[in-house]
Amino acid sequence: MQLILTRRVRIIDRTIMSDHFKAASRRTTSEPEAVTALVAGIVGLLLIFPFGILLGPLALWSGISAQRRIERAGGNLIGSRLAVAGIVIGSIVCALSAFMVLTEAVSLILTGGLIPAP
Repeated sequence: MQLILTRRVRIIDRTIMSDHFKAASRRTTSEPEAVTALVAGIVGLLLIFPFGILLGPLALWSGISAQRRIERAGGNLIGSRLAVAGIVIGSIVCALSAFMVLTEAVSLILTGGLIPAP
C-alpha cells in the first residue's frame, strides 16, 4: 500500500513540478519599440528645440505600436509600462513643440520677425 501511495505522490509531484518548470521556462522578452519610445521621449524632452518636433511623434508612434504588440502577444512580451511612459512623454514633447511653433508663427505674424534667441 505504501508503495502505491509513494508512486502516486511522485506522479503528482512530477506533474506539479513540470507545470512549474513550463511556466518558468516560458521566455518573456521585452518589446524593443517600448524602449525606443521611452528613449525617444526623454531625448526629445531634453533637446526640445532642435529635435522635439521629430522625436515627440516618434516616441508617440513607437509607444502605441509597442503597446499593441504587447497586448497581442498574450503575455510573451513585457514592457507595457515603458510603452505607456513613452506615449506620455512623447505626447508632452508634441504639445510643447506645437506650442513653440505656434508662438513663433504668432510672433512672425504680429512683429514681422521670429522670437530672437538669447
